[in-house]
Amino acid sequence: MKEHQAAPLRAPNSVRDWLRFSAVTTLLVGLMACATNGDVPGSNSFPGGYQRYDFGHAQPATTFGNIEIAQYAYVLNAREYGWSRVVPYYSSPSPNIGGLTTYYPLSVRWRLKDGREFILDRADLRPFMATYFKTNRIDLPWQKENRQEYPVGDPSPALGFEIQEDAVIVKWTIRTNQTPPNERLTPTGAAKKWRITNEQFIVTRIAGVPTQGIDFSKQWVFNQPSK
Repeated sequence: MKEHQAAPLRAPNSVRDWLRFSAVTTLLVGLMACATNGDVPGSNSFPGGYQRYDFGHAQPATTFGNIEIAQYAYVLNAREYGWSRVVPYYSSPSPNIGGLTTYYPLSVRWRLKDGREFILDRADLRPFMATYFKTNRIDLPWQKENRQEYPVGDPSPALGFEIQEDAVIVKWTIRTNQTPPNERLTPTGAAKKWRITNEQFIVTRIAGVPTQGIDFSKQWVFNQPSK
């Protein structure tokens, strides 16, 4: 199932800024991975056989109306939960973790406006991805165009989730920069305004477990199952 959306993306001011951002992001992700307890999830397939991906919310405001509050934890450290508020996007999905090279457990908890509460606790995404990529292939923009990945303006694939009533939808977002590589920068190296389109691919639907009494004000939980 595919959904198509288009939105502008703010570009870095120069190639130097872009490369500096990429280097810092890669370093931070590496440090986070080293901080785990040694139980590092393995990687199955990523779109196009790519080596990294970004992670973030992937829910438009149009489908968020029945949700009173929602939080997620993409668990980089198996010994703790760091719950972050889920905020729907109004223009384009916005990954907030970049350069990941393995899948991590996904936890989501939410309350609907009718008072029902649900939790998805440490869902292992690896088997879902393994099943999905047995019969599906997601080509990246430069693969579709039969060219090499360009160092400026070719975004990584983004993994995200959407809450639909009593379940969590896991999906990939592939951003395509419609601006040709040779037109993305000015002669001085500054980035022009790019034309970005998004294509979404639903991987799976995971049912949440009904629960009650979630303390949404408690954002950090250590060494115990979440509630």
